[in-house]
Amino acid sequence: MWKALYGNFQRHHLNIWVQASTRGFEWRKLLAPYAGDAAPPELNQVLASKTSADNLRHTHPHEIVINERERHFRTPKFQDRSQNHIDASIFHPRDWQTAKDPEHRGLKKDPTLREGLNYGLCDLCAEGKICECQIKEAPFEFVQLVETPKGVGVRALARFEKGDILGEYIGELHPPCYKGDHIYALTMQGKVDVDKEIAVICPMEYGNFTRFINHSCRPNTTFERRTIGNRATMTVEVVRDIQPFEELTINYGREYWKGRTCICGEEGCYTQQEKRKKRQQEREMERRKQRDMQLEASKNVAEEVDKDKEECLAKEVNEEEAAAAAAAAAEETNEEETDEEETDEEETEEEETDEEESEEEEAGEEEVEEEEVEERPPNKKPEEAKASSRKGSKEGSSSEAEEGPSERKPKETIASSKDGTGKDREEEERAAQRIHQDWVPILEDYNDYPSCNDEEGGKGKEKEKGEEELEGEGTEEQQETSEESSSRGSEGSSYVFVDEEEEEEEEREEREGRGH
Repeated sequence: MWKALYGNFQRHHLNIWVQASTRGFEWRKLLAPYAGDAAPPELNQVLASKTSADNLRHTHPHEIVINERERHFRTPKFQDRSQNHIDASIFHPRDWQTAKDPEHRGLKKDPTLREGLNYGLCDLCAEGKICECQIKEAPFEFVQLVETPKGVGVRALARFEKGDILGEYIGELHPPCYKGDHIYALTMQGKVDVDKEIAVICPMEYGNFTRFINHSCRPNTTFERRTIGNRATMTVEVVRDIQPFEELTINYGREYWKGRTCICGEEGCYTQQEKRKKRQQEREMERRKQRDMQLEASKNVAEEVDKDKEECLAKEVNEEEAAAAAAAAAEETNEEETDEEETDEEETEEEETDEEESEEEEAGEEEVEEEEVEERPPNKKPEEAKASSRKGSKEGSSSEAEEGPSERKPKETIASSKDGTGKDREEEERAAQRIHQDWVPILEDYNDYPSCNDEEGGKGKEKEKGEEELEGEGTEEQQETSEESSSRGSEGSSYVFVDEEEEEEEEREEREGRGH
């Protein structure tokens, strides 16, 4: 233990020397009886030597910054201005004349005083009235300003325990809206109304050692709102035990480090947290970017798929439309073909119906002819047949005249068709049948003509025989005539009806011949 203590003395002997010199300790007088020839040479040298520290007796210790590495000391300065020590905060009414907020503008009384204000009970005696309590000065005496890598810092020269009040944070008091100090300024808040800002403490030029405590994200001291004696104050208190020669640290707060970089190096440092947060944000941004890229890629793929689907659908629709158009064209063609087939079928049916009707007419005419042939009497002589034909023609003409023009038979020429087939052939056959029918009564009249019986009365048997022959010949001639008419009709020949005048002339000639 003594070896460790001696080692600390060796490393920090300049600090001890300055502390002794500034506090006015006459340590040489206390050690003078032990000097001499029997004393260690080092003690004699120390007692005999004098340093610049011996001249610091009338200098406040908190106005001296010790550089242990270079073994010298200096006065603390900020922006080439000396930083002086004071024991209490300074209130200047002139600093409050230009306050922006009406509540503090033109204030002439120190706002930290308890008189007329409710700052709660005293934290030392718990009295509601104004008391005489003050912070102890013992801890205040055992701290020192030293050079550190961060700048001027505060080092403990004694052991402090958790809960000790090291000192009051003091400086010049300004309105809460003051923005002239961005390094040392601390906003003072009430203990009762924590949201109320009382003043801004600015120790940039005037203050005490508390303004030099460096920041740490794992501090051993902290700021506290207190009511002590006759005023409200901000104190620096120990949050964990502090050993001798250990640096005092405090947390400036997260707002202070906005736009600044903390170099405390402690775990959970604001800057590291900000860096970590920034890295997290960057990673998150990268993830979002990748996610957005993936979403964009998937969106592009989806759009391509949708486009392909649309193209396929459009293609299918076009194919369906083309198929529908083809089907419609095919249906129209089928309908046209069906109409043509129906038309052909109707025409064929009409032709078949006409053929059947013509065949039925022919069959009926043939039956009529057969009946007429069966009922026909024996043939007469040619002259009688001729006369009877003329007579029949006259009767026919007279009957036609009586019946009128509507029932009169046509006397026009019926021309056969060139090809001899179809309807023209049927019409020709019908014309031939009509001619045949016209000749039937003529032949009947010819057979019944009376002149044939007057010429030869005595020839009975020959007459009957001749009549039979004539009948047979007439039948053959009738058949030949019908065949010739049918053949002539098929060959395209035409038949012309005999005019009534010609028939009358033939009758006159026959009568004249009979008269002669």
